[in-house]
Amino acid sequence: MFVMNAHITIKDIELHAVTYVEIVRSLEQLTATAKITLPKSVKLKDTMLKDLLQNGDKVSIKLGYNNTLNEEFNGYIVKVMPTVPMQIFCEDAMWILKQNKIVQSFRNPTLENIVTAICPNIEANVAKFQFGLFRINGTSSAKVFAALQEKYGIDSLFFNNMLYVGTTPDSVKTVTIDLQKNTVEHENDLQFRLQSEKKVSIKAISIHPDNTTTEVVVGDAEGEEKKLYCIMVIKQPSKNKQIYYTINICIPDMRAV
Repeated sequence: MFVMNAHITIKDIELHAVTYVEIVRSLEQLTATAKITLPKSVKLKDTMLKDLLQNGDKVSIKLGYNNTLNEEFNGYIVKVMPTVPMQIFCEDAMWILKQNKIVQSFRNPTLENIVTAICPNIEANVAKFQFGLFRINGTSSAKVFAALQEKYGIDSLFFNNMLYVGTTPDSVKTVTIDLQKNTVEHENDLQFRLQSEKKVSIKAISIHPDNTTTEVVVGDAEGEEKKLYCIMVIKQPSKNKQIYYTINICIPDMRAV
């Protein structure tokens, strides 16, 4: 029999009794979020919990079964709803990167150059990409990552305190789902589908050195659209005048095809 346990730490406050914890994390979603629902108005000694919390407080959520716990989320409080039941809304470390403003221009930078400049104190695992002229005009680091995702298909996420940009964690574990053991029956919306039922349309987007694009669509016109990005960068060797193109390919939307 599985007995679910929770251990939530907010600053130096520890909570073990919760009604509901919802964590949303996805490669398509820049910021991982968590919502903690407590069973009632919680009081610590003579002070209500809601009066001890504020935006930016550090949060760690550990969950598991039979007292075997794993940290599933760490981040910061972004909103407290002092209702009954009380709800605490959190975001991961991407919240920190929403608080700054950056103005900077790059000429032919690598992706690592950009990430180092906008996140100087954060350990990062970065894919190998190179760009032409790249400008940041008074926006936050998080919005730069959002722009990289939207325009170039480069996903970014935090996982185990590491920032991954254009890469994915190697330590992600495979979870075996047993409908009789570790799923919630009344919330189970899993459906069995044949591979032949999965229709896909591929949109290939070539991004040229002058930031113009060429798009080609192939596959099933009625299928789910997946995007493949090709970033072309001009390199001109000093020994001669020939121009070479390097092509960086990013396939962010080919998951679960």
